[in-house]
Amino acid sequence: MADPDVVGKPDADSEIEREAIPLPQVLAGEASDCRRFCCCAQLSTTDSRSSTCISIFSFLLVLVAWSSAILSVYVSRNSFPQPQPARAGGFSEERAWLILEAIQQIGAHPVIFKSDLTSSGYSAPPANVALFNVFKQEIQGIQLAASDRVTVELQVPTTGRISSGSSYYDFISARLRVNAASSSYSKAMLLTAHFDSVVPDGVRASEDALGEMGEGLADDGVGCAAVLETFRALATASEVPLVDVILLLTNGEEAGYLGLDSFMASSPWAADVGFFLQMDQSGSRGHALAVFGDAGSGEMAAAFAYHSGAVRPHTSVLLRDFQPWENLNTDGSRLRATYGVPGIGMYMMEDRCPYHSVHDDLSHITRGNLQAHGDNFVGVSRAVTRDEAILGMWARPDSDPTGDAYTIDLLSSSMLLLTPATMGILYGVIGIATMVLVLLMAYLEPRGGSTAVVDVSLLAVAHVASVLLALVVAFVIAGCVGTNFGYWYQRDGLAVWLYMLPSLCVQLLFGRVLHLKRFSQGGAEFAQWRSSTAMLVLLLLLTVLLAIAGLHLSLLFGMCALTRLAGFVLRIAISFIAQRLNKKATIEVHDAQVWLGIISELALASLGSVYLLDAMRFAVVNFTTSLGKEGAILPGDLTLAVYVGLFGSLAIMQSSAVQVLSTKCVFAGHLLLTMLVVSICLVVTAFALPVYSKYPCEVPGFL
Repeated sequence: MADPDVVGKPDADSEIEREAIPLPQVLAGEASDCRRFCCCAQLSTTDSRSSTCISIFSFLLVLVAWSSAILSVYVSRNSFPQPQPARAGGFSEERAWLILEAIQQIGAHPVIFKSDLTSSGYSAPPANVALFNVFKQEIQGIQLAASDRVTVELQVPTTGRISSGSSYYDFISARLRVNAASSSYSKAMLLTAHFDSVVPDGVRASEDALGEMGEGLADDGVGCAAVLETFRALATASEVPLVDVILLLTNGEEAGYLGLDSFMASSPWAADVGFFLQMDQSGSRGHALAVFGDAGSGEMAAAFAYHSGAVRPHTSVLLRDFQPWENLNTDGSRLRATYGVPGIGMYMMEDRCPYHSVHDDLSHITRGNLQAHGDNFVGVSRAVTRDEAILGMWARPDSDPTGDAYTIDLLSSSMLLLTPATMGILYGVIGIATMVLVLLMAYLEPRGGSTAVVDVSLLAVAHVASVLLALVVAFVIAGCVGTNFGYWYQRDGLAVWLYMLPSLCVQLLFGRVLHLKRFSQGGAEFAQWRSSTAMLVLLLLLTVLLAIAGLHLSLLFGMCALTRLAGFVLRIAISFIAQRLNKKATIEVHDAQVWLGIISELALASLGSVYLLDAMRFAVVNFTTSLGKEGAILPGDLTLAVYVGLFGSLAIMQSSAVQVLSTKCVFAGHLLLTMLVVSICLVVTAFALPVYSKYPCEVPGFL
């Protein structure tokens, strides 16, 4: 059995020492349950200097842990690689940027549907034809620079559409043929993006109104530059693909997939397409999010290819579960749904203000962002066309790309890919470990095992109640500021703090439950053990329920449970080993061992909070467009409130920060009051600030 000091079980010596203390001193140091819950006296120590030092240290520890988590999300999601110069076999933003500058100079270039009493049909301004010629010249340059081990062929439609007395074309394509292609594979990979710009809502569909339309730099000039430069890299590389690669730049996507449908209906190359990589945008910056479809549309092959080749992977379980790929309305979703082709769509979704507006110009494209897209495109393209295992999933006539795959990335630095089988193993390990901890706690509980189980259950209920109350508070605030709703905050960050700080107040309030006599009589360490176990049980139940519902969101909470479990077990292991090795350790040494365990748990558990904070950021920046006007499930501010309140509260609990503050910090109550005052000030600010218009667009700030 573990040493009683490790798990908080009182021994005989400690009881004798307690009896020797004069009663007035005990009464002065021990606060009542009511006082422990409602006021700031939280540590029963006779040394005020020690209490202050422990409080300051615990507060700084939590502050460092939380600052590290927040800064890691902020820095990683706003950091892009340096643009690379032109080189054979590699992606160069400097060269691709020249294409963006050409698009900016050409101007708006939409495909317009005209209908009058005499006729109806599609037309395009001369700018559309000019951009077509730019891409044609680029492909001809790639033909000249291509490796002698491949052949690049150019294809344009045999007939064009007539507009204003001249022809324009639905698409332009090129094929990289491998001179010594493997006979094992019969399919080709498709690289695609669309080059037409859009007619914004409220603007006349006329060539006379081109000045009121955007140049389409984000949607989808960036995509065209990315796939064209990727095609160049594959054509000039020393290691050639094992299958052919087809480049397709479509026209008229915004008018209804005109170019893609024309290619699939008329091109002799269309029948060879077995996998696609596509880029389109609903934003103008940020790491592109990968969309793989679902289990029935080739998700398995797409996920394995992306996992193998992406240099800076970025996926989202929220996007996977709550934004059906069929509703993305892109050439990629059209390829999956109508033509049954599996593949990967990559989409920028941040800074959505310029989307489909006159503001979609070069000023919103961040330098280095295109290089990040290109590195991913080239890496994934090579995995799709050179990895034998991945080729076997899609490039043979009998290949089967279908199947479920669970993916999650850690700030684009690494990516976890699990199949349903490996998911079951992961959840099984977490479940067994959690049950072992509950049984161990029940075994070591001096008041009986049922008491420990009840304690854990009550704390789990308290955790759930704290999240629900945080959501209620967030909704109330959203309802209040909704009366002044417009674009009163010109930075999404202010909206996050508006709902995050009240969530912190609620968590601190419920954290004081740990000081009730039922939970605290075994000591602060034992109270933390119970709270951690309750959080693990809650995360495990949430993970299992989401998995049963078929939601990939279960992986997010599964990773939280795994990191929380790892930190918790490490803390207990450190305390147990240290106690066994230093049975006669001084109080100072014992305290150092305890803090080493706490720091270890906080560090590992905070890794899970990074996943939650990143998910919150994605929901705020992407699901609510730019500056919070639109919402995916609820109107603007209510959408912000639900995601910030939910993920913010869970991240605070996940990191175990509330436990440390509640059990170690004598001025946690003062911190609660401070956060409450700041929250009220933010609400007042929301009313005081003027209502702003959405335009002109500004690049988002804090987030």
